[in-house]
Formats: sequence, structure tokens, C-alpha cells
Amino acid sequence: MDEKSLVSSFIIKSIRSTQGASCPDIEIKNSLTSIGIDSLVLMDLIFRIEAEFGIEFSDQDLLPSNLATVASLIHVTERLVLTRGRAP
Repeated sequence: MDEKSLVSSFIIKSIRSTQGASCPDIEIKNSLTSIGIDSLVLMDLIFRIEAEFGIEFSDQDLLPSNLATVASLIHVTERLVLTRGRAP
């Protein structure tokens, strides 16, 4: 499985585990708020993602406009994973 698939799979599994049985079917186009992700749950997800992939989200990455949907969270994470270890 390539890194992009791993990122997507991990994020969707993490969302399901935090939301439990109340979580609807997750599609990448869903807004995070529509599937019950509030700011505290989002920060928990961010910490899990950082630990899993050895990355760190910058303040810019954490702007609400960058994390509005499942797809945007996956996109930001993929970018960080693909560029980890590279000089800024």
C-alpha cells in the first residue's frame, strides 16, 4: 500500500474510532462538522496523525479553511508525509 493510501485509510479509521457507532458513512467530500468532528476531536485526530506518520502540522496547516473536509485533512496530511525530512 502506498503512502497516500495509508494516510487516507488511517484518517478514516481514526474518525470512525473517535465517533463510534454514531458515525455515518464517511466520504471524503464530507465536512468534518457534518460527521460530528468538533475542534477538540479534530485536535485529537491531529495528534494521532502526527504520532502515526512522524509529522508536525504548522499553524498554517491548522487553519479551519485547510481542514474543512475529510478530503482536505487527507490532502494536508499527504503533503506533510510526502515532504517530511525535506528542508523548508
